[in-house]
Amino acid sequence: MAPPLVIGDTRRRNPMTTPPAIEFEVHSANAAIVTLRGEHDLNSKAEVAKALSAASAYDNVVVDLSECSFLDSSVISALLHASNTLSEREGLLRLVIAGDGHAGVRRLFEVMDLQRVLPIHSSRAVAIAGLATRPPRTDETIARMRSLDDLIRQSCDDDEDEHRAA
Repeated sequence: MAPPLVIGDTRRRNPMTTPPAIEFEVHSANAAIVTLRGEHDLNSKAEVAKALSAASAYDNVVVDLSECSFLDSSVISALLHASNTLSEREGLLRLVIAGDGHAGVRRLFEVMDLQRVLPIHSSRAVAIAGLATRPPRTDETIARMRSLDDLIRQSCDDDEDEHRAA
């Protein structure tokens, strides 16, 4: 198996002591894993989207958020967009937030009720096993996911406009 691909600016980290903030790796012929570490917001959204796009070349994607301490709506929108893209091709996107991971990230998905459209698993092994079982995708679920994605995208566009103006 090839070593993971590090995405984004690696100049500011010591590769011997600091793992990359965004990592893409091929798990199998039909599955890829994207790992996010640390905080991710509008400033890293483009790099997160690039990793998700690369991973979406595979049928299924697991996104490991176990070492992620913060996500904003722009990154959640990128996750929903990747899930929509995969779903249109009968693929799946699964999230991993380990029980000992950052409670705030898990709580964010629970408060927004996103686990209904972006299933959360306790480990990579469980998420990968979950790729073999495809839950039925109803029109309601797909419409809800697109509505959430549209709503968050509009909010992100507003945030980007404010960010540029500042």
